[in-house]
Amino acid sequence: MRSAILKTRRAGSQTNTLIVVVGTSVSKKATERNLLKRRVRIIMKPYLVANRHDFTIILTKEALKRTFNDLKKEIIEQI
Repeated sequence: MRSAILKTRRAGSQTNTLIVVVGTSVSKKATERNLLKRRVRIIMKPYLVANRHDFTIILTKEALKRTFNDLKKEIIEQI
């Protein structure tokens, strides 16, 4: 099962946007949701500079079970 769903669209302005969605259905603890958001921001940082796209990443409960490298691999495959 996928732990991250990536949606892209052509950037409408000069700046690229990254939106990370981690709902309370993923985890009730804010610290766990924030950890996932930090991981995704680190993974996506080089791609925001290189591309002219806006990215939206929606994380599921499976993302909590993934290591950083597994999550990175899954997100990069979708780019």
